[in-house]
Amino acid sequence: MNVIFKVNDKPILVIETINNSITKVDIISESLTQAAFPAALEYPNIANLNNLLRIYTNTVIEMSLEDIAEKYDGEISFIEFKPNLTIHFIKGKNDIRKDNDFKITEQM
Repeated sequence: MNVIFKVNDKPILVIETINNSITKVDIISESLTQAAFPAALEYPNIANLNNLLRIYTNTVIEMSLEDIAEKYDGEISFIEFKPNLTIHFIKGKNDIRKDNDFKITEQM
């Protein structure tokens, strides 16, 4: 599954997961990633990602990444204290790669 963090509908961070482990992290905007998911810059792991998603969704119970994606129909579209941030869940490997998605500058 790919987890895509977007600000104003432009990707800032793409996390690829397989079997409940992070296998790849693409940081498109370091400064915006620092604001959205700082652990991605230093020590990204699935527990940190799940905890962050629980905070962003005000969820108190433990849920897997797949459960969160299913509960929110593949997209967390509103985060109360980060209104320009959305998080998208794409099942399958490399489903999201489009040339234009990754031509982003720090000036968002």
